[in-house]
This record gives sequence, structure tokens and C-alpha cells, in this order.
Amino acid sequence: MEPTSSSEVQIIKCAFQNRIISYKISPISFYVNVVDFFKEIMEKITSLLEYGLGQHTCIKFNLELFGVYLNPNDETCHIKSFNTPFRVLCESSSISNEVHQMIEIIDRKSDNLAEKDSGVFLNNNKLTLTLY
Repeated sequence: MEPTSSSEVQIIKCAFQNRIISYKISPISFYVNVVDFFKEIMEKITSLLEYGLGQHTCIKFNLELFGVYLNPNDETCHIKSFNTPFRVLCESSSISNEVHQMIEIIDRKSDNLAEKDSGVFLNNNKLTLTLY
């Protein structure tokens, strides 16, 4: 089934006759935990990747999470982003395993930011999923 724009999933850019496409996934709820955020949108990510694999035998994709962080030193808020390296996904690949590995990368990057006293995670703004 072809993905359509909704209040939670939007196409933000595409090129080369939709061979490269970026989606923005913005859940309705706000989360202060990266893993909880991904639990809500996992079905949407999986659906978009399955659609991409239906169009092509292999795709390359990555995830980028944008979130609001509070700097405890001066109490200012900043938008930070964490992305993953691109991964190749083929028809025989496990979408769930690949996405879970990417979630671990993003969660680790978010935790590292908090450990450096640079910020406390307040909420997620959006996730960008790019397919090649």
C-alpha cells in the first residue's frame, strides 16, 4: 500500500522520480524517552520500509531524530538531532532487526548527550526516514 500524507506521516522531499524520498514522522503524543517514542512509531517505520522494498529489491535508509533538550546550566532549550549511518535493506532482510539496531544507536547518542551535562531530553519533535 502506497504511503499517504497524514497528520503523523508526511513526505518532506523526494528526487529522481521518488527513488530518493524523505518522510517526516511526527507522533501525536510527546515522549521524554527515546525508546517509548520509537515504540509508538515502529509500525509506521516498518510500513514505509516495506513499501520501499515493494518498489525496489534493495533500499538504503537511515533515521534522524529531532528532539528538544534542556540545558540544565542555563535552562535554555535547544533542538538537537541524532542520525544513523545508512543501512542496506533487501527483501530477505529483517526490517525489525535493522530498525532496532538504529534505535539503539540513536538512544545511545541521546544518553551520551545527557551524560555530558549538555542537556536533558524534554520531548521528540519528529523523526526523518530517508530511503534511497
